[in-house]
Amino acid sequence: MTPRDLIDDLRSRINPDYAAQLGTESYERRLCAEALEAQADEIERLREFVAHLASPVGWKLVPVLPTEAMMDGLRTGSRKDVPGNLLCKIRWAAALAKAPAHICEVEA
Repeated sequence: MTPRDLIDDLRSRINPDYAAQLGTESYERRLCAEALEAQADEIERLREFVAHLASPVGWKLVPVLPTEAMMDGLRTGSRKDVPGNLLCKIRWAAALAKAPAHICEVEA
């Protein structure tokens, strides 16, 4: 049985006529079911959040601004006459713009 199954079972034992009446078993069951649902929803949200923190196989976490070594790598096979690392910065910005958004950026 999953936590959602247990919550559904608890909800099935609530008498709607007494669910809002303080001191009844149905009232207590309703409070418990609501609290458990809120916790289950938060657990699911946190699982999704943590999944986005890990980098998938074949990916690497990279800084928002490239290091000098990274810009040297971006220059490989490209024009070296573009001043001020402009070409590297343009390529890096274009690559980051196409990267999947982090869950924190999506919710903000």
